[in-house]
Amino acid sequence: MWNEGFHEFAERHGMKRSGNDFCVYIGDEVWLLSWVDDIIVVAPNTAKIIEEMEKEFTTKNLGQNINREDAKGMQDDRFHTSSNSNGN
Repeated sequence: MWNEGFHEFAERHGMKRSGNDFCVYIGDEVWLLSWVDDIIVVAPNTAKIIEEMEKEFTTKNLGQNINREDAKGMQDDRFHTSSNSNGN
């Protein structure tokens, strides 16, 4: 299933699922927030994790990098992933 593959991806990249919300994965500098097959990436540099996602999943970037003061200078990227994965 899609969520199992995404869960494995997040864990391989050092993120842990939130105990309060199973749609939130938290790493040292990366947060992934998922809903069905849409994902918001919050990180100082979103390009690195997005590049890794594009290696495994079919993605479509639906947004742009946005620097937000309320996120302490982190960028967020919104994009859609297909439930079909390239590698799994």
